[in-house]
Amino acid sequence: MDFPQKTEWIILERYGETTETIPELDELQNVREKLTERYNGLNKLLLSILEIQPRPPEDMVNLLVKTIERGQATIDSAEASIQEVKKNWSL
Repeated sequence: MDFPQKTEWIILERYGETTETIPELDELQNVREKLTERYNGLNKLLLSILEIQPRPPEDMVNLLVKTIERGQATIDSAEASIQEVKKNWSL
């Protein structure tokens, strides 16, 4: 996955912060926040599962599966957003 920070940095370096780049930079910031939120949620859930010994309840395992699926959907969406920004700026 192409991380939003990398694209954000390239835009800032090449074009600066202008009225044209601000919407794209905001979009990349939103992407980064969504990815961080999903990562933190997954990490918190994994830590909770690790504390349950010897085996987590089935509903926690199901929640883990759904969390991973939502995380993958977020990654796919983030990648599409990043690619669109890159296309718009010929990066």
